[in-house]
Amino acid sequence: MRRDVIVSVFLFFVLFALVFVVLFPIYFAYGQIFYRSVSVAERIMSVIFVLFWFMLCAYSAYFRRLTCLLGGVIYSALAYLPGIVLPRLSTATPGSDPNLTTSLLDGFFRRLYELVNAPMVGISVLFPPGKAVGIGKLLLPLLIVSYIATQIFRFYRNAYLADQLLLNDVTGRQAVLLPKKPDSPKVKTGGRIAAFLSGITAERPARAVGSPGEEKNEIAEEQEESIEHSDE
Repeated sequence: MRRDVIVSVFLFFVLFALVFVVLFPIYFAYGQIFYRSVSVAERIMSVIFVLFWFMLCAYSAYFRRLTCLLGGVIYSALAYLPGIVLPRLSTATPGSDPNLTTSLLDGFFRRLYELVNAPMVGISVLFPPGKAVGIGKLLLPLLIVSYIATQIFRFYRNAYLADQLLLNDVTGRQAVLLPKKPDSPKVKTGGRIAAFLSGITAERPARAVGSPGEEKNEIAEEQEESIEHSDE
């Protein structure tokens, strides 16, 4: 199953690149550039190819699909093979005619170079000709860097969230286990004094209901009543 996914991803981009080779003339060849006008259809197809590559980078990085990653790595590594093999083939038999095997290998890797760089023609018009040649070699670093950067970000984010959960758990347990502080004696004494003073202030109005003149009249009336009772 995993091998099928790797092969499927690899063949998808190879077949997509073959569409460019079949429909449009060669633009990038090994060691030279055949300048021509780039049609709108070729530019649109190049943009679609790049979008598919970005989708592969995002999907393999977010969902940790190593199979998709390996398929993309194998395809993008094809852009580096002609630059490694062709110089060695040209220096293998200096000053002599190459044999059949060398000629076949030379032709194969030259066609491979044209195949890998064909989807980049529509994007290369946005760059100077000198820098547009190596655009196909950017696919591999983009795929690997996006995957590694996503995993590093995910690792630190998970570590931060785990620390926050652990800190909240420890804080909640400490709040439950710590005993409540008893009231200090100063607070109790102060409360009693305040209650005593409030009782005194409540009793004062009840005692001072009547005026001094009314109290004297009441005393005089009581004395008169006592005298009348004594006369009887």
